[in-house]
Amino acid sequence: MKNFSEEQRLDQAERLDEVRRKIVEALADPRPALTAEALGKRLRILHRKTVKARRQGT
Repeated sequence: MKNFSEEQRLDQAERLDEVRRKIVEALADPRPALTAEALGKRLRILHRKTVKARRQGT
């Protein structure tokens, strides 16, 4: 196992706390879940925009 510095351990702990906070927030969100179709559409649009932006160098 790697020996991490105290700073690295604190950074990791902060990231884990943020992930936990986001999970709790998502579970408490009263909005209905996305359907697989809606999620797929959002991801395709995001991918298209990301590819376009990378090609344009932005």
